[in-house]
Amino acid sequence: MLSVYLVPIVMRPIDFLENFRGYVIGLACYLMLIPMFVNVFSIYAMANLHDISWGNRPSTAATSGVEAFSSKAAVQAKTSEDYKTFRANFLFAWLCCNGAYFLFVLAIGNSGSNTIVNDGTITGL
Repeated sequence: MLSVYLVPIVMRPIDFLENFRGYVIGLACYLMLIPMFVNVFSIYAMANLHDISWGNRPSTAATSGVEAFSSKAAVQAKTSEDYKTFRANFLFAWLCCNGAYFLFVLAIGNSGSNTIVNDGTITGL
């Protein structure tokens, strides 16, 4: 990502200096939004575990891979339904674990005394 800011300096330094404010604002926005990107993309990835098409062509019943489990339609339907249930339960458990971790980090952050201030003295030596 830093090359987006370094290449204009090398290739067109005058243009970069004229638009310096825009580059700085863009870099600041990008750096502030990195945590959101990480969280949103991980939730999106966990919620779409079922999509194995890689987005290159539409998925049909013949190419979904369900036919590899059984040649009987009833077994295929049950297997597909069981997989959907597992996916939903897995996503719910994953979100609950992330929520519990968030609360744990908040509790640790608030566990100390807010009235004690470090005055720079070294004690206990």
